[in-house]
Amino acid sequence: MRRPLAVVLATLAVALAPAAARGEEATATATATPTPTPDADVSPPPDLTPEAAAAQAAAADADARSAAAAGMQLPESTQRAGAEAKAVLAQHRRPRAALPMVGLALGGGFPDLATVSLLVRPIPSIRFVGGPTWGYIGWGLHGGVVFVPGNWGVTPTFSLEAGKLFRSDATRFVKEDENAVWLRPLLRAVDYQYVAADVGLELGSPRGFAFTLRVGLSWVTVKANGLATIESDDGTRLTLTDLTIRATLPSAKVGFQYWF
Repeated sequence: MRRPLAVVLATLAVALAPAAARGEEATATATATPTPTPDADVSPPPDLTPEAAAAQAAAADADARSAAAAGMQLPESTQRAGAEAKAVLAQHRRPRAALPMVGLALGGGFPDLATVSLLVRPIPSIRFVGGPTWGYIGWGLHGGVVFVPGNWGVTPTFSLEAGKLFRSDATRFVKEDENAVWLRPLLRAVDYQYVAADVGLELGSPRGFAFTLRVGLSWVTVKANGLATIESDDGTRLTLTDLTIRATLPSAKVGFQYWF
């Protein structure tokens, strides 16, 4: 009786040992089945959109879980597809660097004629501008604010600017032998100032070089400080004192800017 029982127990032990080994192997295989993750040497496919990448990554994760449950190795093609999808998602989720805060702009047009501007962008939608102005009769200063609804390759802009030329001598525009020589005393001290409201477009990069175009309305004031008198042949005398001219005119400006 003892011998047959021993034989039976030995047979059962031999039969059960491979099964346990297989179970451990299956568990190890299931644990070792990799889930697709972004790899350093995996470059995101350029034609894979974030929406398609999300669906592809979810499918790869589901395949990885199914393979782990079945104790099977996930195919390399599925692993690669999952890694590429997650690389695309990681790229789009990565925060972009902040926009440059300081730039420089050159422009020309009316009513500001020629300007050099320092640009300061405290927040992405607001830009402050300011700098020297050359108004043909003299130098001055200008400043303003520009609102942009976004920062794209083609961006609409809304701006409000004001400027003023330092008091200038404009007598060089009236020669001694001209009939208007009587105006020379009035042109020795000329003030020029303006306000302009414009809409426009910026074409280029909000982080580098861009071309600008703006149009709108301007309110211009020219004041000639002085006294000028003219007398006609019949003895009529006309005297002009501190002549002021105000006008509402179209405004237009082109230029370019560069952000550092």
